[in-house]
Order: sequence, then C-alpha cells, then structure tokens
Amino acid sequence: MISTLISLFILIAIWLAAFGLGRPLLFGLGLVPSHRIDRLLWSLALGLVGAGCLLTVLGLCGWLYPQIIAALTIWGCLEAGRCVWTSWKQPASDAVIFSHEETTPELPQAPRWLMVMLGVLAGISCLAALVVALAPPTAGDALCYHLELPKTFLAQRQLTNLTYQEESTYPLLTEMWFAWGLALDGPVAAQLMHWALGLLLAGGAFLLAEPLVGRRWAAAAAAVVMLTPGINNQMTAPLNDVALAAFTTLALAAWLRSVLHGELRWSLLAGVMAGAALGIKFTALVFAASMLGPWLWLWVKQKSQRPELLRSSALVLVVSLSVGGGWYLRNAWHHGNPVYPYLEAALGDSSGPPVDRSEKRPLGWNVAHLATFPWQVTMQPHKFGGRGHQLGALFLAVAGGLLIARRLRGLGLLLGIAAGYTVLWYALRQNHRFLYPIVPLMAVAVVWVWCELARFRPAPRWAAQGLLLAFCASSTAISLAHTRGEWAVCCGWETRASYLSHHEPTYAISLDAHRLLPANALVLSQEQRAFYFQRPMVRESVFRRKTNYHQDHNSPVEFSRYLRAEGFTHVLVVEAQAWGGIRYQPVLSKIVNQQGGLSTQPFVCLAERYYTTREQVPLRYRLMLIAPPSETTILAARK
Repeated sequence: MISTLISLFILIAIWLAAFGLGRPLLFGLGLVPSHRIDRLLWSLALGLVGAGCLLTVLGLCGWLYPQIIAALTIWGCLEAGRCVWTSWKQPASDAVIFSHEETTPELPQAPRWLMVMLGVLAGISCLAALVVALAPPTAGDALCYHLELPKTFLAQRQLTNLTYQEESTYPLLTEMWFAWGLALDGPVAAQLMHWALGLLLAGGAFLLAEPLVGRRWAAAAAAVVMLTPGINNQMTAPLNDVALAAFTTLALAAWLRSVLHGELRWSLLAGVMAGAALGIKFTALVFAASMLGPWLWLWVKQKSQRPELLRSSALVLVVSLSVGGGWYLRNAWHHGNPVYPYLEAALGDSSGPPVDRSEKRPLGWNVAHLATFPWQVTMQPHKFGGRGHQLGALFLAVAGGLLIARRLRGLGLLLGIAAGYTVLWYALRQNHRFLYPIVPLMAVAVVWVWCELARFRPAPRWAAQGLLLAFCASSTAISLAHTRGEWAVCCGWETRASYLSHHEPTYAISLDAHRLLPANALVLSQEQRAFYFQRPMVRESVFRRKTNYHQDHNSPVEFSRYLRAEGFTHVLVVEAQAWGGIRYQPVLSKIVNQQGGLSTQPFVCLAERYYTTREQVPLRYRLMLIAPPSETTILAARK
C-alpha cells in the first residue's frame, strides 16, 4: 500500500510542477480564459509541453540526471503554490480575459439526471482505469520501447541512437514524460502519467465542445470520451496513443477558437499543442493532412477572412515545427530520413524495418468492404488490433441520428476532419488505436444528437436516451472487468514482485539474469520486452536483419565465435509459436538446438523458465552463456 501511495504522490507532484510551469506560460501568451477549469487545463497542457521540451534538451546535452529532474520538479511545485497564492490574493480580473460565451448556441438544457448518470459512469470507469494503472506495467509495447527507451536514456544520462532499436530516434515526447516518472519513482509512476493524460484528453474534448454546445453539454462530451472502451483501457498502460489524441484535440480546440473569433493568440497556442502532437507520434502528420480539406473549404467559403486564415495557419505551422520539429531533424541526422522508417522505399533505402504490410489493412478496396467498414470496425474489433482497443458501439448507434439532426455551427468542420482522417486511416493502418484522435470529434457529434432528442416526444426520447445510456453502462462494465486481477496489488495485499511473477513472463528470467550475469554482459535476445532486464539487451530480429548472420553462420561453434567477436556474452532463447501478437522467429533457437550432438557445448544453459500465457501458449525461456572456444569442453563437463 505504501508503494501505491508513493506512486500517487509522485504523480500529483509531477502534475503540480507542470501546472507551475504552464500557468506563467499561459499568462505570457496573453491568454487567460474566463473559467478556472479552462485555465487549469491549458496550464497543465502548456506545462507538460514545456517540461517535455526541457527534459529533451537535458537528454541531448547529456544531463538527464534524476537529481536534476527532482530539483526541477520541486521548483515547479513551489511555483505552482506561488501561482495559486497569487491568484488568490490577486484575482485574474487585472488580466486580459477571453470569454466565448457569446458563441454558445441556444440549446436545450442538459437534463440533470442525464449529467449525473454520465458523470457517475465516467467516474467509475476512470477509477477502474486507475486501479489497473497502479499495477506494475505488463503491456508488450511498453516493455519493448515506451518504457525501455527512457530507462536506457536515464541509465546513460542522455538521448542516444541505439543501433539495434529503431524506435530510439522516433518522436519521443511521451517517453520523456515517462522518464520523468521513472526518475522520481519507477514504472508505476510512468504508467500513471498516461492515465493522467487520459484525463487531459477528456479535458481537451471539453474545451473542443465548449464553444459549440456550451459547458454542460461539453462535460457530456468529455464523459463520452472517457467511456470509450479503448481509450479507458489504454489509460492503464504506458503507451502513447491517448497522449497523441489529447494534444491533437487541444490543438484543434485552440485553432477552432482562433477561426471562430479571429484571435491570433489562440493560433499561437494551437501551434504549441500541434508541435507537442508532432513530438509524440508520426500519426500527428496524418491528422494534419486530414485538416487540409476543411481548411480549403473555409478558404472558399469565407472570402473576407482569408488574410486572417492565412496568418493563423502560418503561425500554427511555424510554432508547431519549432516545438516538435526537432525530433524529425534528429531522425534525419541519424537515418537521412525525418520520418524513418516510413517512406524508405521512396528514398531508395530498404534497411529499415518493414512497416507497410498488407496484414495491417484487413479491409480491401472493394465496394462491400467500403460500405460495411463502420459495422466491421465496431462489431469485429479483433480484426483491427484487438478488443482492448475497440471504440464501442455508441458512435455507430448515433451515426444515423446525424441525418435528422439540425445544422450546428462548427460541427461540419469537425466531421470533415474526422472523415478525412478516417480515409487516410483506411488507406494506411487499420487499427482502432490510430482512430483515437477523432474520438473527441465524434463525441461532439454524439452530444449534438443527444441534444436533438429534445425535439422528440417523451416516449421515443426516453427510449433513445435509455439505449445510449445502456451503451455507456456497458463500457463501464468492461472497465470494471479489467480490475479483477489488480485490486490485490493496488491495495497492497500482493507485492508488485509477486504480481509480476504471475502476469509478466519475462520477470522471472530477468531476475535470473540479474543474479547470474556480470555487469559487463551483453545479451542477444529473442525477447523484445527488455524493460525488466538489468543488463543490455540486443534484439535478435534487428541484429539478424542488419547482419544476415543466419546466412553465413549455421553451425553452433562457428556462430558462437562470431557472437563473441561481436561483443556478445550471452543469448536469451525463447521458444513459442506466438504470444500477445508477437511471433518469435526460431532462427536463433534452431542454431542453438543443433549443439545437442556436439562433444563440446558452445552455448551453456544458465537458467531455464517456463510460463503459460492467458491464451494457454507455453513459453520456454533459456538464458545461455556463449562459451569462449577455449572453455567449451570445461564448461560442458561442469554442466
């Protein structure tokens, strides 16, 4: 229980420090929204961007020390206290206040019972996600690089290009926030950062919907986002899709206010948020491309506002590239391609990992698939990344309601962006989690359909509202179902080590490696999830692709000499058909298994572990020493 409280305390300290940094930046931009919630959300977002950029600079300079990070966090918390005290003594009435209440349309008032129900369901889902997030991380991608990279950067005190880990040159702003949590506490605090970013995403949906439907209905839009099963589930793991959706939403919210009111300072804020999105993931470029069509529509429709539209767009572009463009320059420096490993074929280079694979697009370009893909995406989530990333049935249920709903100013712009993004998603990568940036946009549409139900008679209105609430309640039930195995470790009834031994297959063998291997060991590993290992690991799949060792070294003795010459001291062999979507190629294990009939043993097993996954797939881990040629006979005799 103490470890849980410490992780929660560190999370609160980090977000207080972000607020302490972001509030002066918000006031410095001359933007002081009239409502405190708006000021809080924008301050937190700006503070996170500023802190992430500061950590990036520290990493590039080789100063990524936990002591420096702790000192900056304490300073940020003190600054947050000063800001709160100053605002208490001197209200914001002396500053330039931006109020946009005049843009709120005349809408039917949200029923109190409806808002209470949505708030309760969203709150339960949020707390359920918190329970799961307080358990040690076990998500595959997180252990492969979302947490492994910041762990390595902190160990080396700098941002480095890891030869056998291509993700080390990707946009890594979210990983800098994870490094913040790792430096102050550990993996649970880093995981809680993504949970908190889910709250920021809900807040971004509120800010996006507020000028269109008013504050109360905007709160309903935030609840709809929180009740999306995939988003709620990903808040429990240290990944980056929810973080990306949060900052694309905030960028769009600021830009929309700039368009509605012609205020360039909102464009400046939109550029900062867009730059953060660029620094999180390449998918931000797809979202930017999806805005081209609606932007052209505004250009054609609003002839009198073309100069303001050009100035606003230019400002967003310049600021966003200034904030997030450094990650792309770093990628180009190391690989000659700012979006490596994408567009490698166009640049005449095929050394990067394969990213354009047909299995990533289960739907083909035919009339049947194009006509039915919303149904398939909703009802067959296993084809599009798994049930854990699904969007739920609520959005499909209200799609028909848009056909009979009246026109709402600004909603067509959001739906145009969502439609363009969906087309690009269909063509590039058909996975649910890549649709998260448009979930807040669709949530505004859901709320508008809910508003329009007021025009119907009581009986059909109550039936429709009951059906929609049933969809929301089912999402809450899914969130609660995910907590069944995490309550014990969250409340301290089970230790984190015990939890990991039952839920993470690499944990036991990582303890063996820590106990048996010297500090200067270098392991060639078939297992990509390297976070819990305390010794340097090189991915066998990447090493094989870069060296083609399997074509030149087939015998165990010759291969062991080759690995020794390359600096490796041990190998980690994993034998399984598949687990969690990761398939273990048996190239290394086949070579190692050939030594059974040899008089000498070039590979000596030091530890062996077995694990059975939830899908009942047996895994066999073997940690093996690469014996020097002069010692193979002696070591074989000892064995």
